[in-house]
Amino acid sequence: TIDTTNRLPEEIINEILQQLKE
Repeated sequence: TIDTTNRLPEEIINEILQQLKE
């Protein structure tokens, strides 16, 4: 799960992209 609390949108997007790459 991705915790979006106190996270920059950029960080969240990057995390999602990394998840998709795997």
